[in-house]
Amino acid sequence: MRTVSDGSTRHSAVACRTGIPARISGKGYPAMNSPLPILPIRGLHLTFTLTAPTRLRFFHQPLVGALVRHLMGDALADEARLWLEAPESGRVPFAQGDSYRITLWACRGGETLLETLVERLRRLPAGLPGAVHGLALGANLRFVSAADALTGGRYEGVARLLPYDAAALARELDFYLAHPPTTLRLLAPARLLRPKQAGRPTKGEGRYVHDRGELVGDLLGQRIDDTLGALLSAVGAAAQPRGASRVLVTEDDIGWFDTAYYDADGDANPMGGVIGRATLDLIDAAALPALVLGQYVGIGQRRTFGWGRYRLETATGAGTRPPRRPSRGVLARAAEPANVELAYRSIRANADGRAAPELDPLDEDLSALAWSEHTAPIDELLDAVAQGLRAAALAPPAPGPADALPDAADPAASAPPPHRAQAPAYGPRAEPLRGWILQREGKSARPLAVPPFAERVAQRAVLQVLRTDLDPLLSAASFGYRRGLSRRDARDRLQALYRQGYEWVYEADIDDFFDSVSHARLDTRLRSLLPDDPVVDQLMAWVAAPVGFRGEQIERPAGLPQGAPLSPLLANLLLDDFDADLEVMGFRLVRFADDFVIACRSREEAEAAAARVRQSLAEIDLSLNEDKSGITRFDRGFRFLGYTFLRDLAVDVAKAARQVDAPLRLDDLPPASWLARLAHRVPRVLDNAPITYLPAVPAGNRAPPAPAARPAARPAADPGGRPPPDPAAATSPAPGAQPVQRLVAPEAMSDEPCTLLVATEGSLLSTSNGRLHIASPAGQTHEQPLAAIGAVLLIGRQRITGPTLTAALEAGVPIHFASRGGRYQGVLSNQWPGPEGAALWLRQRASFINPAFALPLAREVVSARIHNQVEVLRQRARTDADLELALASLRALPQRVPGAAGLMELNGIEGLAAAHFFQGIVRILPPDFGFTNRRRRPPPDPFNALLSLGYTLIYQRADAVLRAAGLLPSQGFYHQGHGRHAALASDLMECFRHLVERQALSMINRGELKPGDFLLDPQQGCRLSRPALHSYLAALSARLIAPLDNAADGSRGTLYDHLWRMARTLIAQLNGREGQFQAFRIK
Repeated sequence: MRTVSDGSTRHSAVACRTGIPARISGKGYPAMNSPLPILPIRGLHLTFTLTAPTRLRFFHQPLVGALVRHLMGDALADEARLWLEAPESGRVPFAQGDSYRITLWACRGGETLLETLVERLRRLPAGLPGAVHGLALGANLRFVSAADALTGGRYEGVARLLPYDAAALARELDFYLAHPPTTLRLLAPARLLRPKQAGRPTKGEGRYVHDRGELVGDLLGQRIDDTLGALLSAVGAAAQPRGASRVLVTEDDIGWFDTAYYDADGDANPMGGVIGRATLDLIDAAALPALVLGQYVGIGQRRTFGWGRYRLETATGAGTRPPRRPSRGVLARAAEPANVELAYRSIRANADGRAAPELDPLDEDLSALAWSEHTAPIDELLDAVAQGLRAAALAPPAPGPADALPDAADPAASAPPPHRAQAPAYGPRAEPLRGWILQREGKSARPLAVPPFAERVAQRAVLQVLRTDLDPLLSAASFGYRRGLSRRDARDRLQALYRQGYEWVYEADIDDFFDSVSHARLDTRLRSLLPDDPVVDQLMAWVAAPVGFRGEQIERPAGLPQGAPLSPLLANLLLDDFDADLEVMGFRLVRFADDFVIACRSREEAEAAAARVRQSLAEIDLSLNEDKSGITRFDRGFRFLGYTFLRDLAVDVAKAARQVDAPLRLDDLPPASWLARLAHRVPRVLDNAPITYLPAVPAGNRAPPAPAARPAARPAADPGGRPPPDPAAATSPAPGAQPVQRLVAPEAMSDEPCTLLVATEGSLLSTSNGRLHIASPAGQTHEQPLAAIGAVLLIGRQRITGPTLTAALEAGVPIHFASRGGRYQGVLSNQWPGPEGAALWLRQRASFINPAFALPLAREVVSARIHNQVEVLRQRARTDADLELALASLRALPQRVPGAAGLMELNGIEGLAAAHFFQGIVRILPPDFGFTNRRRRPPPDPFNALLSLGYTLIYQRADAVLRAAGLLPSQGFYHQGHGRHAALASDLMECFRHLVERQALSMINRGELKPGDFLLDPQQGCRLSRPALHSYLAALSARLIAPLDNAADGSRGTLYDHLWRMARTLIAQLNGREGQFQAFRIK
């Protein structure tokens, strides 16, 4: 912004068109095309009550203008001295009894017209000509009150209204000379003629400014000057030819909206216009008076109808035009109890799988997710949502800096002080969104951002109001997420176009649309349509809310959150300007959200459409996905919205996308998404926070899946002989799969090399400068000097570079591989068995066959196992006498453990404890599960099948950790090795069997697993059906990665942490170091 700011030159004379003196009201303002002859201006607000339910068009200015014209007749023909504003514009439905406001203004010479019009409006509905009782407004209005537009005081006649005169104008000029305006924000559509140029339309709507960039330069200043000249002529003042414009626009963000004015005969007269904002470069203070006054009189054609209103804003958002809010804004209407309850019930219906057709299909999954987290009583929830919306609706516009405003207490002031424009930096706040990753079969990962449950209800409540208001504005070419429209309607439209001779198609896709939407352009669009409604601040707070994911908070400078109820509507609103651009050019567009095609009659037309598409998208900071865009013909066939089109046929080839949990790839992430932003952050050490996948719909919210035709094969039971196949290979990583975990040794060994466990599939391992780098698919990294690493354990499918393998071999760092389920697969090593070398294996074998060394370890494990069995039963024994008896027998056994003279006697104590424990389990389980005792091969009943499968998962994890630690898994201190059985893994897993038992009991008692989920095979025993298998494995995997508190030493960590700690303590004892082996005990 550039202004003449020097004290001497600021007030110097400047050549003017009209010969008006160079000074205004005794103040030293430059000469100009002076607005003084049209002053004073007077205005008043009129309030009415609607006597019947009424439905209006979005833009009310033409409707109010029609009413005024009919009331005044020929007296208003080409009258420029009287004009109106419609502050209720933007609202479509009104109920009987709702308030309705109209604002009227008149300049010098229009006072009599204003008084006449007010009197006629006060008599409504009387006084309307009979032929026009069909007006949208008029017969349904009853006058309530009138107030001075500048003071808010009671109306006592036009002559008593406070005049906006030269002193008032001078006061505003003082403010803007000190704080130059940088932005002109349109509050109503403006019809601004383009300069006459060869090749441009000279008639119709094509004559007017339509597109971004057309206001850049001096056109805006010229149109302000034109408006002032017309007003000067209307009051009888001479207007000289326009000179050079003194207001330049350096950048604009505008878009066109179509609407019409209906005359007395019912004929439509086009009244489209642009809305948006312009960035100003004021090069001469002489332009200020006309620029400031234009806020009250408007600019462009049809300004007397209320078109062309704008607000000037400084760099801080301050301004002088008072906000004029509607009688009841969007938030107030959204907060109505019936509307909030409807929003709540809609989410409940979606969670039950009954999503409305106009909603994003994803809304069904997300509503189910939100519903699963809903715990508050319904009445409390609805009240809290309604109160939050009402509070946001009542929030006043945020004040500007105190030192930027003139003294409002000046008794000589003849007009109110400047006001602060609503700014998105203030106002309502939104809770952080929850980050989820949706992966569907055949598609790339889709990062979602889901509002918390209460905010989801609030957004749905606002959507129900906004959708009714905004949908009539949208183009007929838009079919996505609109009430009453679907992809079938888009299909029918394309088929109809083909039959009309449109045989060519330009098919295209907007690149990364939802993550690329400009917040600034969306804000501009909303503030132009709903200029003084506080809902805009709330909408932008929701749109720009950060994402919480894996303990991180990711800011979102652009994009619409995929997973928020309002996003589809806001997407359509932003793209409506794109639709209008193509329609004005005569193209036949069919758009569904960010996917669209254009039907054309020739290849040349399709090529022209492609060029126009690129230009129009660039105007709103978007671009094409060129890989998915191209020109084809109907007779060659193409796919769109799940249909294959071939000539006039359309075959539905859409199928339900199956959700999968697959490794994330950085290259597959939408480049502008919050997840990609997280992935490209400055590297930092990874924590143990989980990657969270969008979970399946909780039980009770959806009908259970149909049983599989064939049950899944059950893996072998308890470990023994050859390790069984991986039971988790068919299921996805459970929520909570850890990315990189630095397994921590006991404090006494903290200076030893660490072992890194990498559990997030798709991670990339590389090396440089002697350091190992690990990057997860989400972009988090961990790095460690190779010299400080004892071993690396990779769980699931990971990526590792060839140089990394070589560097690990040279550094003597073994890399161990395990399946997704934890089953050990092998090791890459330079022949050393582990960090301790072969010497550790020799010491282990010698020590573990020595009863003096092995028996205390075995006693500790058995004692911990019995302790944990007691805790499992204790929580369920309070009301069952027989269960209490089994528990009492168990509690007596730990006293016998220290006296066990050998492993055989210890094994007998453990067997007796197991018998008491499982007899207690019999009392807990429902009889129809048929459990009588623990039997391994084959499991005869569902509970035994669950135990065998779960124990195998823990065994595999223990085996992998022991190998990574450098111990010999086949040599145990309690269990005896045979074949490839990892006896030491069986030793350590005794302390964790309770995790499986608790999970199985919990799922059975909650009804998540039923006898019908199992099948009995005479040869293989009891097996789980595939749905039950997936459900059980997912739940158990989540339990196995949850933090566990160890009562033995007070430590806290995951199953891997505790297994690692026990392994390292064993190594310390084998090496003769201080420290005592302690098995895990439940707190």
